[in-house]
Amino acid sequence: MSRFRQLPIRPSLDHLFADLRYALRIMRRSLGFSTTAVLMLALGIKINAVIFSVFAHVLLSPLQFADAGGLYVVSSHAPSLGDARRASSGPDFRDYRDQNTVLSGVAAVIPHVSEPWTGDGPPRVVYCSAPRPNSSV
Repeated sequence: MSRFRQLPIRPSLDHLFADLRYALRIMRRSLGFSTTAVLMLALGIKINAVIFSVFAHVLLSPLQFADAGGLYVVSSHAPSLGDARRASSGPDFRDYRDQNTVLSGVAAVIPHVSEPWTGDGPPRVVYCSAPRPNSSV
C-alpha cells in the first residue's frame, strides 16, 4: 500500500497536457474541420438540453391539481363499433354529472375541434377547446 502512495501524480498530468497540446496543434492545422466539429458539438448539446427541458416540464412536472392521482378519464364504449372507446357526448356528460355519487367532481374537456359556423354572415370555421367543470353542456 505504501508503494502506491509514493507514485507521483505529476507524470500523468504531464501526459495529459502533452495530449492536449497535440490535440490543439492538430485542430489548428485543419481549422475548418475543427470549427465545424466544435459547432456541431455545441448544437448537439443545446438540442439535448432543450429536449430534456421540454421532457422534464411536460412529463416529469406534477399536474396542477391538489390530488393528481385521483384524476380519471371516463369514456363510452360502442359495442356496434367493436367495443371501441369513444368520446362521451354532451348528454352522457350530463348523466355522469347528475348521477355521480362517487367522484368529488366531474368535468368535460372538449378537445381541439373545428366546426363550421353558419350563423350571421358567411360560413366560417370555428376552432374551440375548453374544459367544462360541473356545468351544463
